[in-house]
Amino acid sequence: MPFVTNQLMAHIRSQVSQLLTDTCTIERNEEVTDNRYGSKKPGWVVVASSVACRINLLNRSNQSLVEVMGGQEAMLDSYQLVLAYDVTIDRDYRITVNGVTYFVTRIESQLTNSAFKQVLLTRKRV
Repeated sequence: MPFVTNQLMAHIRSQVSQLLTDTCTIERNEEVTDNRYGSKKPGWVVVASSVACRINLLNRSNQSLVEVMGGQEAMLDSYQLVLAYDVTIDRDYRITVNGVTYFVTRIESQLTNSAFKQVLLTRKRV
């Protein structure tokens, strides 16, 4: 792989940032305190909001990608999310873009050469 100077990487990151035309909210699942009784319950905590991103549909599910949820069939759609290189994200987080929620399934860290983060998402449609 050819050597990339710091100046070239800064230029590449600048070009990528111009393509991030959406914004998203990033959340992680953790136990939160129920204020009324002090007990803990699962909940989503915002890690970052108004994060620049770009989301692309990878494939729309067909009959082979059907999952049963609550007695109903749900189809799974796959998406690619591109974020700035320094955004904190991890598997099992969820992302909301334009009111639609997606779940992080994989982070592709080896393919981007630290120019950006590429995240694979799943959206369940009932």
